[in-house]
Amino acid sequence: MTVLAYHIVPDETDDLYRYYGMLDIMREQGKAGLDYIIERNWYDWQTFVTMRYYFYFLSFFPNNRYLAAMTMFIVYALMFLVMYKKQPSVIR
Repeated sequence: MTVLAYHIVPDETDDLYRYYGMLDIMREQGKAGLDYIIERNWYDWQTFVTMRYYFYFLSFFPNNRYLAAMTMFIVYALMFLVMYKKQPSVIR
């Protein structure tokens, strides 16, 4: 799934397309780009602390496709971790 997510090309109407634009700003301007987005409060980013630093971290990668790939990896890793911890123990 992560490989498929890496190769997604979003349309202009998709949220992922807007997120790619934000990553480009952060990649070009660094911390100043993050501060600009927070100052303008784009999409209510002042309340999403974890999201803004996740995007800032991903802006260090060479292209925007890592956003979808890393997100899918994290989601599926957490899902399988929960499933692993919830499996019934074998009675001997």
